[in-house]
Amino acid sequence: MVILIATCLTKETQGFYYTFLSIAALQVFFDIGFAYVTVQFVAHEFATLFWSENGKNIFGPETSKDRFYSICDIACKWYYLSAFLCFWVLLLGGFCFFLKLNPLAAGQVHWSGPWILNAFAISISLLITPLFAIVEGSGKVYEANKMRLVASICGSLAGWGVLFFGGQLYAIGTITLVRDCLAIAILAKSFHFVIRIAKSALLSLLQTSIWTSIKSCFAGEMWAMQWKIALSWMSGYFIFQLYSPLAFYYDGPVAAGEMGMTMSIANSIGQLSLAWLISYAPMFARYIAEQNWQMLDRSFFAMMWKSSAMLVALLVSGVLLIEIVFPEFNFRDRVLSTVGICIVFATTFINHLINCFAVYLRAYKKEPLLLASVAGAIFSFLLMTTFGSRYGVYGIITCGFSLAVIYGLPVAFWIWIQWRRKFNHSELVGAIRGVH
Repeated sequence: MVILIATCLTKETQGFYYTFLSIAALQVFFDIGFAYVTVQFVAHEFATLFWSENGKNIFGPETSKDRFYSICDIACKWYYLSAFLCFWVLLLGGFCFFLKLNPLAAGQVHWSGPWILNAFAISISLLITPLFAIVEGSGKVYEANKMRLVASICGSLAGWGVLFFGGQLYAIGTITLVRDCLAIAILAKSFHFVIRIAKSALLSLLQTSIWTSIKSCFAGEMWAMQWKIALSWMSGYFIFQLYSPLAFYYDGPVAAGEMGMTMSIANSIGQLSLAWLISYAPMFARYIAEQNWQMLDRSFFAMMWKSSAMLVALLVSGVLLIEIVFPEFNFRDRVLSTVGICIVFATTFINHLINCFAVYLRAYKKEPLLLASVAGAIFSFLLMTTFGSRYGVYGIITCGFSLAVIYGLPVAFWIWIQWRRKFNHSELVGAIRGVH
């Protein structure tokens, strides 16, 4: 994808491309981590529930089934409402950003049509988010990831085709829309029971007042954890997604394009490594429900070390690819300098360790990193805007790295240590040795 972007887009359009993606990430303010909470709650219920072989029904105690249906109903209703709101906020917010903050650049690139498509595609993506959360939480992690993989490959191929044939910025919305439509089709075939749940929630939503539906989403045990996750995830936007918009604002679309492509490579590598650990989150939640602390620690440390080793290998390969292959195709000027790349990649590794601790802690259906995340978001916004206005791109990425090393990792590790002691787990050293 990176090669196609560098080949098919001008430097200015590349800046819009990655700024599109960063602004679109505002969907986290509507997702608010509800899917993650849904996975945890469904996983706890499936300690006593199980699927039928054809995926059309679930079996188990009636009390667990009732709680499961309630969780699914709340999750689906929230995402129906948030998808509607997200479309209009992204649509209007995007027009304000590009027209008011950089009107000269906005007049040089055709972006309005692609942005409308992008806002619509993201709203569709929100609609199917709870369905996959239900499947994952029920223990069907492999099946959910397989469906996502097939849909993502097809979406990417469609986007590549749009780029290759001159569709430029329309590729972003095309990737999301094709991916999600195909995911719905696969989900309906493999887990029709989940589709029935979604239909039931939609009918219930249409038959009740909006205010009643909103209140039902923010009541009970789920919201007790949810509001903390929401603040934490929204804080994550200011920590991880400000890079390209700030570069666009302070240095223009070309600088935003260089920043965006570098961050894209780093984030893709980081997400690939972290996905390996996240896929075990339902297992962690099940071990906690069973109070099997030894297996919890052993599984966590094993996956943390493996995912970190994988990340290091991929980051080193990424640097070599950029420095050796990109110049051969005259793409080297589409990313940051070698120093800039190393700073971004080092930040990715530190953030991976922080995310590992976060996955572990959230498996308890708690959010002990809340205050740390909110404080980090405030520090990030203030420092990046201050140094970005003075030193541009390199001021922004240096602030990101410094915050991760000086504040993010030490605080996350300290909270993780305190949390484990609270539950009287086995000693840390013993758990680590148990991995080997």
